[in-house]
Amino acid sequence: MIRIIFTYLFVVMFSATVWAGNWNKAKKQVTANILISSEAQRIKKTFKLKASNQVAVDTTRRLEEIGLKQVKKKCTGNFMETTGFIPNILNEVKAPKGYGLDERFTQIAYFFRKNAAQCLGENKRSCKNIHTHALDYAKNSKIQKPRSGGAVFFNDTLTISMRLTGPMASALGVAWNTSDFPENEKNQIIDWLEKINISFQNQQRMKGSYELNDFGLVVKKAGHNHAVQASIAMMSIAALAGNKDNFMTGVDQWFITLDTMRADGSLPIETRRGARAMYYHGRTISALFAIAKRAEVQGLDLLGIERKKSIHKAVQFYLDVADNPNLILQYAKNNHAPGPFKNYRTQDIDRAGTINSSGHGWVRLYIDRFPKHPNTIRLLNIEKGNNDIARNLSMSVVQKGKSTEWITVDTKCFYTKN
Repeated sequence: MIRIIFTYLFVVMFSATVWAGNWNKAKKQVTANILISSEAQRIKKTFKLKASNQVAVDTTRRLEEIGLKQVKKKCTGNFMETTGFIPNILNEVKAPKGYGLDERFTQIAYFFRKNAAQCLGENKRSCKNIHTHALDYAKNSKIQKPRSGGAVFFNDTLTISMRLTGPMASALGVAWNTSDFPENEKNQIIDWLEKINISFQNQQRMKGSYELNDFGLVVKKAGHNHAVQASIAMMSIAALAGNKDNFMTGVDQWFITLDTMRADGSLPIETRRGARAMYYHGRTISALFAIAKRAEVQGLDLLGIERKKSIHKAVQFYLDVADNPNLILQYAKNNHAPGPFKNYRTQDIDRAGTINSSGHGWVRLYIDRFPKHPNTIRLLNIEKGNNDIARNLSMSVVQKGKSTEWITVDTKCFYTKN
């Protein structure tokens, strides 16, 4: 009881501090996030950040792994052409009241994703562009906090974590490890990122559970894809700042989201989404891989942990639906926030097979990491003529990677093998 009261008071004090705009006080108050999963609590006891300032990829290890020639080939060719374009600074967040995010920030996310790849490929101008644009935000942007109230709040917070702070921190992890920049400027950027991250906290981690009749089982609201994206941003900023406590939030999220899983591998919070049930199931798998890759940089192998509710089960369910699309109907009929299409009997995965789609951002990463797993064998032998999900999977399998905002990087450049 005492612990529950303490947690409640902690959240109330944190919220009051942030919404009052007293960022410096909030920053000191909220360093250690309460860990929900017992596995994350256990890991934290011995875990240490091993790669200073490295975020989504260990730049030194990547160069050693495939060589500079291959890095340049993977990071500077095809769809990641250098344009030199730098977007304008945005001073507010205005996501729609219903479905969707603030689309103006899509360009920001793409800028950091593109330049991070170019920078790893030794384009020094791209490295400088990353640092300069981040510093411009730290000095001049008037963004302070999300608007309050329902969907607007959550759409604003997701916009910032997935399309600004997460991609920015990931790109800075490349720029700062491949080029020299003034320490005072780097500290100014980190300070701004931490303040914005506190101000745009998703809050679902402390929101309890969904009702039993929503899914046929009780699941924590903290397992939601918005919370996953918030944790990716938190991990990325924490890696830059050397903040172990905040980094552990992402590790915690890995277990929280997987623990919401049904016995068949479906993620209940996502598969209730009507026509976009599989759209969100696939994107959440991609986001979980983003967490796993950041943990891997710091020496923690989340993908290698054997457990009943695993990433393998989530992928297996996706493949099961590709074989038999009727499997998703029992969950999709809930039709919660389905997006632009209301007919839950037809799954809209929004061209997941394209090179910049997040829905299959996980496919190449899974194949590379688990080349002999039964799921991989199924992926490599997918019947592309079966249905739209299978057709898009067959496209993703033969690609060398994707550049997607749900993973925040170009996976061909950062991760895939020769």
